[in-house]
Amino acid sequence: MADIRKLNGYYQALKSVGLRKDFQFQITIEQIDSEIQSGGLGESMKFTFFAESASVPGLTQSTIETMYHGMTFRNPGNLEFESPWTVSVRCDSEMKIRDAVEKWVKNSADLTKGGGGDKKVPSFNAKVDLLDDELETIQKTYVLEGVFPQSIAELTLDHTSNEISRFDLGIAYQYWYPTTDESGQGDDPLQTIDT
Repeated sequence: MADIRKLNGYYQALKSVGLRKDFQFQITIEQIDSEIQSGGLGESMKFTFFAESASVPGLTQSTIETMYHGMTFRNPGNLEFESPWTVSVRCDSEMKIRDAVEKWVKNSADLTKGGGGDKKVPSFNAKVDLLDDELETIQKTYVLEGVFPQSIAELTLDHTSNEISRFDLGIAYQYWYPTTDESGQGDDPLQTIDT
């Protein structure tokens, strides 16, 4: 291992391990139960897009405190997942992404009836794929289970601007987990790492 206290050693270490850039990701929304109405997303019931910005949601593990002879012991409790998950979406010229999101809403609310209609159990999940330097290979995926659109921000229209149209999408979900397995079933149990 190079001595990173020296500039040349730090440079050599960077070349060997590399650094992840913020833009190396893509997002996929897909239906997880083909028996449930797709809400008009089409036969594939899946859309992938490069968002302008997003995040891997955080989590907090609560603690359960127990006392033993005047000492406090902290034990792991439930996991609390940060929700909603916010994604900033850049619009394509034909508004296909915005259209897909609006059709996705139909799975839980009917826009033509003021949000009424049948409320279904969330039947979609989301995947945040972390990509390699060439943006070709998926190195790791975070799966968010049971997602549905909680908020769709306004779409600004402005004759005096030449900016790219964008909107924020708030997505509610049940929980998330990381995986490097193509089946999306989660990582293997913890393994011993030799030091």
